[in-house]
Amino acid sequence: MGPDLPTRTVETARATAACRDLAIGGLCLAETTNIAAGLRHNARRPTGPLALHGLT
Repeated sequence: MGPDLPTRTVETARATAACRDLAIGGLCLAETTNIAAGLRHNARRPTGPLALHGLT
């Protein structure tokens, strides 16, 4: 399991970055002027960015 650990860590970081980019893209599509405020708002309701992309 030791040699696989760095690969899993990298894959996890990439998946996290992809989710973050999806959320930011949804905010841009919704013409949010303040991305930081939009991320804080959607942290309380995580289905918001998915709905903007038609995924829920």
